[in-house]
Amino acid sequence: MSKPDEAAISEALSHLTRLERKMWRGVVKRNLAQPESRLSRLIPKSGIESATDAIVANVWALLVGLTVIPAAFLGEGGRQGALRVSVAACLGFIGAISALFWGYRVFSALRAARLHRRRMASDSP
Repeated sequence: MSKPDEAAISEALSHLTRLERKMWRGVVKRNLAQPESRLSRLIPKSGIESATDAIVANVWALLVGLTVIPAAFLGEGGRQGALRVSVAACLGFIGAISALFWGYRVFSALRAARLHRRRMASDSP
């Protein structure tokens, strides 16, 4: 695994929110270090901004799944204790917020990819 240069990492993380930079910096850095990773393969086709958005959207989607599914299982059933309902509500809330970030990143990746392709088409003779 090669070490990515700081310029590439900074460029990849520059358009993310502060929260996303804190949470997902390691994921982006690890993906940039592996030439066979999805991030590295997407960069030539759709640009670094769109590729980073796509990878960050994937980890947001993973977080949605890891919170919403347990919340659904905890929330169903007959008589439940207050702790179980509270945990289900907290997981559901975290999942809902994560879903908003996921949706934003998906549309941001699509928009950035479209802009990158337009730039590439206008630069070619």
